[in-house]
Amino acid sequence: MVASEVRNLAQTTQSSVKDITDLVDNAYDKINKATETARQSQEIFKDLKAKIDETANIMKGISSAAVEQQSGVEQVNRAVSEMDGATQLNNTLVNEAEAASKDLVVQANSLQDAMNFFKL
Repeated sequence: MVASEVRNLAQTTQSSVKDITDLVDNAYDKINKATETARQSQEIFKDLKAKIDETANIMKGISSAAVEQQSGVEQVNRAVSEMDGATQLNNTLVNEAEAASKDLVVQANSLQDAMNFFKL
């Protein structure tokens, strides 16, 4: 009976050792998988950081281009304003030239009338 108990105890111990070994192996496999997943996550985060840095550089470029574009638009606005002023000045000069031409026509007609007084 004692031998039977010892045999049962030995078999239970052997079964428990096998279960513990299986649990340790299973834990080891899970640790290896978790380690690989962590490495993959690290690579993903490195790639993500590189893409974020690249996007930030692109945004800086866009911002710089927008500032330059704004400066260009301001220069164009100034040039258009100056052209508008020159156009208004030209319009005034044309109106004055028209008035002077009309005055000259009146004076020329007056001179012609005066010359008609003298018959040649």
